[in-house]
Amino acid sequence: WSESAGTATPTPLGPGVCSLGLPGTVAIAPLEGNVGPVGGVVLATEAARHPSANLLSAAIDFAVVVGALITPELERQEALDEARDRLRDIVRTSAFVPHYQPIVDLRDRTTVGYEGLTRWSDGVRADLRFAEAVELGIGPEVERATLEALVEGAADLADDTWLSVNVSPSIVMAGHLAEVLPENRTRLVVELTEHEPIDDVERLAEMLRELPGVRFAVDDAGAGYASLRKVLEIRPDIVKLDCGWTQEIETDPARQALARGLAGFAEEQHCQLVAEGIETEAELDTIIELGVPLGQGFLLGKPAPLPR
Repeated sequence: WSESAGTATPTPLGPGVCSLGLPGTVAIAPLEGNVGPVGGVVLATEAARHPSANLLSAAIDFAVVVGALITPELERQEALDEARDRLRDIVRTSAFVPHYQPIVDLRDRTTVGYEGLTRWSDGVRADLRFAEAVELGIGPEVERATLEALVEGAADLADDTWLSVNVSPSIVMAGHLAEVLPENRTRLVVELTEHEPIDDVERLAEMLRELPGVRFAVDDAGAGYASLRKVLEIRPDIVKLDCGWTQEIETDPARQALARGLAGFAEEQHCQLVAEGIETEAELDTIIELGVPLGQGFLLGKPAPLPR
């Protein structure tokens, strides 16, 4: 009966009830959300056993229950879709500006490189904006757009400086990084971000080594076990001392011991150590005394767009 009923032409019997021209009746009730209909509930049965009025009443009651159960999820999905569209519009209209912060050789105060950073025109902090993109499921899409802008904008940097760009592990693991990077990669440093956990550090390290000409940096060294594990397994070209260890380092023996240890490790492993977050002359003097060769922070240069 159900197969033949599915191809029958319905004949209206009243509001919400119709006949299929077969020994059966169909009742249709709207499925209401908070902002209007979101679908419908259809019940079908044999007319002789269930009068049409009872069937319609059952359909309406069932629609109320189903609506209460699924409407919150439908509305959540609708809100997510709207948020994705809004963020995609921000990216599509390039409502962000590439900034570049100097990385300085502390021995002679010359600029040896820059870290590329994204500043959003609506004032939202970069870490919050990228976390929002990940939550909305479009993290790689937003990241690729900003990476392309950073690489393109760095074309005017001095030839003897390098560019460090922040990259999430997921874009590396998905194999998308090579599509974003320029053909000439000799001046490029890929800096792994802390926005998301790394499930397979060994595989990540392997994929990084498959990108010829690119140097790699590990950010936030000393911030926790995960960052130190990355240093050991990825064997980066550059290690960045977390700014939390740089702040007030001149008064804290523990911070000094960590920085001294990382400086020795970096020298032994033939990689460069950068102290992040240097903001005072006292911090700078202590960092230099501890043997850290490179530094970055507001004292040495704030992030800014390149002059045109």
